[in-house]
Amino acid sequence: MKKLTAIFGSCLFFFVVMTMYLLLDQFQITIDKQKFIEETQNVEKSVNDIGRDINKLEEEINSNDRIIDSMKDRVQGIDAADPGFQNRPKPIIPIKDNEGAAPDFGGNSEPSEGMCSFTNTPSGDKQDIRMLDFFDEIPFDDIDGGVWKQGWDISYSRNAFDNKKLKVFVMPHSHNDPGWLKTVVSYFNDQTVHIISNIVDALAKDEKRKFIWAETSYFKMWWDQTSPMRRQLAQEQIRNGQLEIVTGGWVMNDESNPHYWNMLDQMMEGHIWMQQHIGVKPKYGWAIDPFGYSSTMPYLLKRMGFEGMLIQRVHYNVKKYLAKKKNLEFMWRQNWDHGKSTDIFTHVMPFYSYDVPHTCGPNPKVCCQFDFRRLSGGGMFCPWHIPPKRIDDHNVRERAETLLDQYKKKAQLYRSNVVLAPLGDDFRYDKEFEVREQFSNYEKLMNYVNSHPELNAEIKFGTLQDYFHAVFEREGVKPGDHPPGFPTLGGDFFTYADRNDHYWSGYYTSRSFFKHMDRELMAHLRAAEIIFSLANAHSQHHGNFEGEDLFHKLSGARKELALFQHHDGVTGTAKDHVVTDYGSRMHRAIKDSVAVMAKSANFLLTTDKNQFKDSSEGVQFFKFSETRGNFDSIPTKNTFIVSNSKTSVCFYNSLAQDRRQTVFLHISEPIVQVTTPDGKVIPHQVSLLWKDSDNLISSKYLLSFVADIPALGLARYEIKKDDSGQESFATTTTYNTRRSYENRHITVKSGSGKEIKLKNHHFEATFDVESGLLTDMKLKDRPLHKMQIKFKKYGTTGRMDKSGAYLFMPDGQATTLNSLNQPVIVTEGKIFSEVRVKTEYVLQIVRVYHGQVDEAKSLKIENILDIRQTSNFELVMRIESDLKNKEKEFFTDLNGFQIQRRKTLAKLPLQANFYPAPALVFLQDGTSRLTLQTQQSNGVASLETGYLEVVMDRRLMQDDNRGLGQGVRDNKVTPSFFNLLLEDFDTPKQQVAKPPPVAYQSSLGITLSHQIQHPIFTFFIASTVSGQQYLPLARGLKIQLPCDTHLLNLKTLPKNIKDEPGDVSTLLLHRIGYDCHFKSHCSERRQTFQDVFDPLTVNDLKETTLSLLHLKKDMNPQTRIDVPPMEIKAFKLKLK
Repeated sequence: MKKLTAIFGSCLFFFVVMTMYLLLDQFQITIDKQKFIEETQNVEKSVNDIGRDINKLEEEINSNDRIIDSMKDRVQGIDAADPGFQNRPKPIIPIKDNEGAAPDFGGNSEPSEGMCSFTNTPSGDKQDIRMLDFFDEIPFDDIDGGVWKQGWDISYSRNAFDNKKLKVFVMPHSHNDPGWLKTVVSYFNDQTVHIISNIVDALAKDEKRKFIWAETSYFKMWWDQTSPMRRQLAQEQIRNGQLEIVTGGWVMNDESNPHYWNMLDQMMEGHIWMQQHIGVKPKYGWAIDPFGYSSTMPYLLKRMGFEGMLIQRVHYNVKKYLAKKKNLEFMWRQNWDHGKSTDIFTHVMPFYSYDVPHTCGPNPKVCCQFDFRRLSGGGMFCPWHIPPKRIDDHNVRERAETLLDQYKKKAQLYRSNVVLAPLGDDFRYDKEFEVREQFSNYEKLMNYVNSHPELNAEIKFGTLQDYFHAVFEREGVKPGDHPPGFPTLGGDFFTYADRNDHYWSGYYTSRSFFKHMDRELMAHLRAAEIIFSLANAHSQHHGNFEGEDLFHKLSGARKELALFQHHDGVTGTAKDHVVTDYGSRMHRAIKDSVAVMAKSANFLLTTDKNQFKDSSEGVQFFKFSETRGNFDSIPTKNTFIVSNSKTSVCFYNSLAQDRRQTVFLHISEPIVQVTTPDGKVIPHQVSLLWKDSDNLISSKYLLSFVADIPALGLARYEIKKDDSGQESFATTTTYNTRRSYENRHITVKSGSGKEIKLKNHHFEATFDVESGLLTDMKLKDRPLHKMQIKFKKYGTTGRMDKSGAYLFMPDGQATTLNSLNQPVIVTEGKIFSEVRVKTEYVLQIVRVYHGQVDEAKSLKIENILDIRQTSNFELVMRIESDLKNKEKEFFTDLNGFQIQRRKTLAKLPLQANFYPAPALVFLQDGTSRLTLQTQQSNGVASLETGYLEVVMDRRLMQDDNRGLGQGVRDNKVTPSFFNLLLEDFDTPKQQVAKPPPVAYQSSLGITLSHQIQHPIFTFFIASTVSGQQYLPLARGLKIQLPCDTHLLNLKTLPKNIKDEPGDVSTLLLHRIGYDCHFKSHCSERRQTFQDVFDPLTVNDLKETTLSLLHLKKDMNPQTRIDVPPMEIKAFKLKLK
């Protein structure tokens, strides 16, 4: 019927057209007969096309009908199998807040659009303030502004507050670093325990008093040891709004170096503890001390249900420029957001610091007089040599009017005549003296102002929520909504400068060893969380897997990694002994994570789980393949003992995609046979092992082969001696050395020539023999590209202010380090080939993979750094290519979550053009892209066209006058790993005058990035155990997720405050945007939750906010997994 109707309509259309032509003819309008015939033929063609479209549509309708019928049958089957199914909650049941309105958590509940449609649609151009353009506009001058040195002389009219009375919220606070000059435990015992107790006691005396607290790590330590009475008081004060928990993360995390997994996990750790023990759900973010701000953090806060946030350490010229237009408050939007669902209200503090002299108004000399800790007896003084005065009846008027003048001047920088006046600093209120003097003197000032209506002002103690709610109320919007007239902003706030040319780009690399260790712990902990959750779920059906002790190890590891995300932890800006404390904690957390993985993998691979055993006679059945002797040493590979009988090795893949990747083992015997889980003998390669560049290890060998491991799964391979394995030996060639090497199995020959070439099916790489370093790269059937690696170094300026832990103050352009005529060793085989060279400060291994693996499409670069004998030395790897990136544009990631366009600006000093690269940096022209993926955070730049450079380690002999009081001299031998990926666009990249501020990796880039961040974990199975005891494979997922859907975590939640494992897990999924101008794309097919986890049963599925505090909706496990591009979604579920 539908088809007949459509054909009839088409015929009617044809008849109308013919009639129009006849009418025109009747009115004697000359018609070109040939044109008439052509038009008629076009109409007939349209009718035919419509007919074909109708046929196609009819086929699709029939196909959809069949699918719907199948789904109906399936639902009826579920209904029959589960009588309670019809009574389950309907999907999309938002919870109500106290006012009865559904909270707005942002995000889209509609089915998501296709990835290519998303990433091909321009975004980031609708914001009122675009930070990259903003940098072009700002003059970056350093004009003396008078009392406000970095601003101007602020004035206001006498009637400025006649229509809108000034509202001031004085907000007492204490910034407590969980490690900086002291360790977290020392700070707590010396100061923090007293701070929280003093505040709780002070608030109990007057309900008008307020305070804010940020760090859950410290609050937990206090809670665990304080009295029941103080606990009850604190709980009441939090619930009645006197004591507000702001942000509520485990720490106030850095925003330049951490991976977004770490940022999210530390927030979750804090929020879960607060919810379980206090019952509080933070709503506002407070980040006064991170050294620059990433746009990843506002996204996470928005999706956690936050309504607003505050930041402080923004470049002083950016602050001034924003303040001039009253744009210090804005809606911060993600550059990739095509709408406004990620908008979050943001407040920027206007002045130099968050201490009292810089928070009441523009004149620090005046504001310091209202910091009553600096009264005689408080142990502090004002550097402007005008001390505070206690407030009494004789001076209260003059003091109140003086303070009010500063508040009114500060109000001129904002739109609403509501002023926030933080009252605190680092570790304040640790003395009862300060608590008493601050509260009592401000109460007198408040009483005076509030009793004189002619002043048009109201001052009271307040929290962050009090301030934001007052702004929203005055602007006539609900909390969290966009106030009319306030701008939107897109971008980030890097690189930070607090004065002059003092750019804080040094900490992007400081303590590189521990930045690397941070990522190792992240990978270990995430993998342990996932495999424990799977083992715990399977154990509920059968087996004697006892997980409580393992869960305690996981819980402890979470807290240690969370602690290191502190803005003086992962930044590398703490005292040496504090860094040692962080390192020791992470070392313990890595060992605990390994223990969890080993036991969980053993259980999942055990054939008869009711007979599961972890060890026998003191021998652990699963042994990790690496050993780390101390926290400050590089892991070493354990040796796999090869015998005449088959011995098993187990590989664990923590990614939600099936994985084919090259694995490496140190083996005791060189002639071996490798068999797969299904018993097939596979190709392998045996190579020589080297201690350094040219010191041969004769007692063991390097075995490599390609392993296939299922998504979230385990694969067991078997290895034994095999006298017929000679053809598996790699060839070894040396250059620039006269040493001879002897091995009874592998011959080492001496090479000659000027070039070394390594190639596979995808590209060819050329190396210079004299230096051993890469010079060129050529994709298959494409032109040759210059691709020259050089090692360079920066010194520090000869001025008074030099480079230190925070600042990068170079002495000019980088100088090249001599790397000629070093011994070069080349290994070539069927699994991989590599070039190894050791310069004075770097042992570099550049590896090319062969075979059908994704890693064969990139170069693997492993650098082992040692700059312990240098002085004021910053080691750089520069890649000089012939790509023509327009205007020196390049791209860096933000926390591994998103990618931001950058531009090298000539008007800025060299150090200002360095940016953080937690996971990658790339540049591109119209035809090609060059990407450098990194395993850890580094400072990066593109100072010349076609150049990428990365600062790998730094050693500074002096303090940079930012409070640390020391240089960076505790360097270690440090691993620094990269993927170098050259790609040609499949469809040309359009060169536009104003390119978007956001970019995306290729789908291949996403896969390689996952591989470098989340390595395969290897376990040796004890030779005393029969192979029949274990399955050949254990699948975590029945169906792998599409390559753009990353399973961030599958994490077992505690069931109570005793930290015991519960039966509820959280599932976190991130759909990563990819650039469709490259060949490979991800599947758009979406599976249901139940299908993916089968044979485990998914129950009680709920979507929540990212830190699990708010329920968004109940869900049916048969719902398809549908995460919109770039979004992260969190779910609670029970797996059984």
